[in-house]
Amino acid sequence: MEEKPLISNLIMNFIRTLLNLLFPVITFSYASRVLGDKGIGIVNYTDSIVRYLILIGGSGISYYAMREAARVREKRELLAQRVGELFCLNLALSGIAYLILFGLLIAGAGKEYAAVLLVQSGIVFFNALGMEWFYNALEEYRYIAIRTAVFQIVACVLLFFLVREEQDYLLYALIMSGAVIGMQAVNFVYVRKAGIPLSIKGCHPFREHWQGAKYVFWANLAISVYVHIDKTMLGNLCSMEAVGLYSAAHYIIQAVAGLLTCMTNVLLPRVSFYLGEGRGEKAEALLQKTGSIIIFVVIPSAVGTVCVGKSLLLLLSGETFVQAFPALAVLAVGMLFSVFNNYYIWQVMIPYRREKEAFYGTFGSAVVNIVLNFLWIPVGGMLGAAAATAAAEAALFLLCRVWIRRDREGRMRGEPCGDGGGKKIFGYVLQALAASGIGIILSSFLIDRIVEGPLGGLLMKVLVSLLLYPVVLWFLGNETIRLAGKKVLDAMKD
Repeated sequence: MEEKPLISNLIMNFIRTLLNLLFPVITFSYASRVLGDKGIGIVNYTDSIVRYLILIGGSGISYYAMREAARVREKRELLAQRVGELFCLNLALSGIAYLILFGLLIAGAGKEYAAVLLVQSGIVFFNALGMEWFYNALEEYRYIAIRTAVFQIVACVLLFFLVREEQDYLLYALIMSGAVIGMQAVNFVYVRKAGIPLSIKGCHPFREHWQGAKYVFWANLAISVYVHIDKTMLGNLCSMEAVGLYSAAHYIIQAVAGLLTCMTNVLLPRVSFYLGEGRGEKAEALLQKTGSIIIFVVIPSAVGTVCVGKSLLLLLSGETFVQAFPALAVLAVGMLFSVFNNYYIWQVMIPYRREKEAFYGTFGSAVVNIVLNFLWIPVGGMLGAAAATAAAEAALFLLCRVWIRRDREGRMRGEPCGDGGGKKIFGYVLQALAASGIGIILSSFLIDRIVEGPLGGLLMKVLVSLLLYPVVLWFLGNETIRLAGKKVLDAMKD
């Protein structure tokens, strides 16, 4: 199989990620105005429950499956065997997820919103059929991006035409779930055209895969806890209105974080492939370079999100949802850590088969999040939920840093800046903070006093920040920016 250019993968994955983020933002913006904070709160509350079922049904092992398939993707027969075994494991886990769902409904949990839960739960089965991890392992990002665009455009059209009143929240849930189900159904058809036979014969080896996948599964489940438990607990400890307001801030932060992590998410299959082929040095160099770049992207993104936060809430969800700005600001702080956590856990530890450490760290962070939610939500409401999430992300970040630096076998090379060590990282962080303060915070402060209107101010802040931030880094002597500038100038001369 021809090795696809990483820049092409990055662009396609960026498009796919952008679509996946714009879709819920656009639909949430429309639906929140039509359904109101209670209607949107009901759908998000049930969605937070279904997310756990989706993880149990197979998404929890997706990174393991992606890694294992990517390591043998050049060995056709072994790849077909591996995919069949993982497919069976996926189906078995989906059955367990549905047993849990029916048990919850029989016990009365979520019974009031049972219809919404059942509609959304269809994703669990079709995720197993769709095997999204297979296409990521083969780096088929172009196909994924095109497929995503088609189904999300159709869903948007249906939403705008059919969801018109407050009581249409069930229809809203059906349309949103239908888009995902449609994408996975197409995946199932397409995988057969790729020449991969799927059969329940010979499924017994999936038990062996479970021994390796279980830590990845529990790690993913633990992460989902502190990503979604805030909304679940807000619904139980506060109100559906609080969930609706908090969801607006959460959507924005998830959108920004998703765009930032899309550039690292393409690394897992490529790094796993390099390691499977015995090309460890190439994997190490790729990870070190990416880690250094993240520093200069995540800091200005977090700062910029806070600077335009009120305008985003107002434009996307309406004046009522501006109340969620304090929670958005706290979540932005947590995003500083979450982007690096995504890199350390899924792009470094998992490819290097250090899933036990990944599980221990994410489980501990989930415990921190749950405890702090119980303590802070009754006192601070959605602000307490945001603070608990940020604290959990910070705890996981510190633990990952310790593990990466103290790796006994010296195999994980996820430390940014290569041989520069901690001093070089600290210098990079100071440069990014200084450039963000001058290029983003100061310019936003001045624009607020010159430009009227949320849309005009938002666009002006984004444009000015994108121009000033790299310029300030240049004057601060940042070697990455200066090297990039030199390449551009040399290209212009030629």
